Amino acid sequence: EIVDSEFTELFLTLRMAKHGLTPPVYLAVPVSFDDGDDANFGFCYFTESGWKELGKTLTDTSDEAELSSIGKAIVDCLKKTSEQTILLADIKTLNMVAKKSGDAFDVRMIDFDGMFTVDLNIFPELPPTSAKCVFFANSLLLLTFAHKFVTEEESVFAFTDLATEVVATWRAMEVLGTLSAFCGLLELDDQYADALPKRDNGK
Repeated sequence: EIVDSEFTELFLTLRMAKHGLTPPVYLAVPVSFDDGDDANFGFCYFTESGWKELGKTLTDTSDEAELSSIGKAIVDCLKKTSEQTILLADIKTLNMVAKKSGDAFDVRMIDFDGMFTVDLNIFPELPPTSAKCVFFANSLLLLTFAHKFVTEEESVFAFTDLATEVVATWRAMEVLGTLSAFCGLLELDDQYADALPKRDNGK
């Protein structure tokens, strides 16, 4: 039996493909696989060729202009994804792909596991979460992953634009007073951190 999370992943994958946020999906086929204990079911996706895992793309790229293009594409991808108000709790370079088109790169998302992906505005009775807040949250998660697992200096350079945009987005939400209830929780964390006793080195 295909569990709800698999149908959620199918729906989100097709939704994101419709908006050009994941490589075009030509076919989704239900499949079963044996993990040793029970038979599990999911979907196999047939997509456009030529896309390569983002981390591998970064590792294989040393040209500064190309890395800068990838960095801008990462920001663009996250902004467009956030317009769909999709929170990607498992966002990482392994779940992103890149493809060079002419002199520029295109970056898109993959793997919308229903256990780690949620539309923050799916419940109309709750206050809406802004695209800026979703962008901030997704970007912060990706930067946290990159800080821990992206070690090559050249690859880190590709995340500079995203880090700059994250800071600017947070400041803009504060100034405009548009912190949603979701991002308001992050603000409380920030206030809590400010209230903690400082160590001798000021940190």
